[in-house]
Amino acid sequence: MAATFDQVTVHGRQQAFFVMPQPTDALVAPVGAVATSTTGGPLRVYSTDIAVKVAREVHEMSQEGRRVYSGQTYSGMMEVPISISTPVIPGSSLTGVPESFHLLKSVLGSGSFSSGVNSTFGPADLNVAQRLSLARLLNVDAPRFGEWVRDFIPNEFKMEWAGGSPPKFTFTGEAANVIQASKGLAATLSGSTLTLQAGYEFALEAGTRVEIAGDNNSGAGWLIASVDSTGLIYTVTGTPSVSISGGESVLPYMPARTYSSQAPIGAVSGSVKFGSVDLPCTGFDFTANLGTEYVKDEVGSAAMTDGPPGMSTLGGNITLRATENVLKFLPASGQFAAKNLVVTCGTASPRLVTFTAPQIEIDREKLSVDAARGTVAMPFRALDSADGAADAFSLVFS
Repeated sequence: MAATFDQVTVHGRQQAFFVMPQPTDALVAPVGAVATSTTGGPLRVYSTDIAVKVAREVHEMSQEGRRVYSGQTYSGMMEVPISISTPVIPGSSLTGVPESFHLLKSVLGSGSFSSGVNSTFGPADLNVAQRLSLARLLNVDAPRFGEWVRDFIPNEFKMEWAGGSPPKFTFTGEAANVIQASKGLAATLSGSTLTLQAGYEFALEAGTRVEIAGDNNSGAGWLIASVDSTGLIYTVTGTPSVSISGGESVLPYMPARTYSSQAPIGAVSGSVKFGSVDLPCTGFDFTANLGTEYVKDEVGSAAMTDGPPGMSTLGGNITLRATENVLKFLPASGQFAAKNLVVTCGTASPRLVTFTAPQIEIDREKLSVDAARGTVAMPFRALDSADGAADAFSLVFS
């Protein structure tokens, strides 16, 4: 007998993703407007990964039974590792912030916005990543699955650019909490009590916001305050006035979205330089890692409670064609003299992103020449000019 499939499936390219600085609470109300320097908003992404890991452990105890029984297992700590990959998208004609503003500011430590001029990011002395709230809703036309993340603490930022490919940003870290909601079908609605049809037990977690039979509470969504032990009876904050006859959809709430008017920066425009010397570059990447030590062993807590930063590492790789201009740098690299690296993506304002590392040091131990391809791989460290100077690099949208 042929299998029967649900034809309405979730598609990765049909997702809406939101980033909000806390105390804005993604568990309560995802922001739908374009992001500003103080409020979050929607973010176009290449891919996102929100993993929810809850280990089920077994009491290894002496007992007559030869198999594990239900009372012998227990839940360990929840872990929520997250990865977000985004195109590089400037703000609307420099009057708005880049879509990734709050992610960049959180993990890099310093972020500022001057309307009509630029957005600038860089390291901060004693950087402590700002906590963020996230929301991801799949299938934007009829969202069948929603996730709301609280206390996301980014640990690492990576910028990558290779010939023929557009530049991209990747952010990774961990969060303390995530709640989820999927589509349900309503059975009854009486006052603030919503009952779903059998088969949709625990489709909605407390704290999510939903629309009920097309009613989205004037654009705010209806907050699910609690769910009973059957998983079918929900208490809604407020009193929806919509009429329910049975079978109407209850969907994760999807706010209206406004993105930056700018398109992502493309693949072939830009340059890589040591100071004013153009370099024939085939690949560049830069990583800022905060060395975050996530606290996941606090007594009485079921999830990560903090993420203090450790020793930050700043560095990356440049792959260059082995031309005369490049080869002359190889003997001098053994002197470990600082070089000014400037990477420019885009053509002109307002679609220009410039990465500058004023004093990089080539890692001579890992430097290699690929004779077959005629390229030189130059790993590097980005260094502050002095202790506490916080000037190892800058990233400017202008």
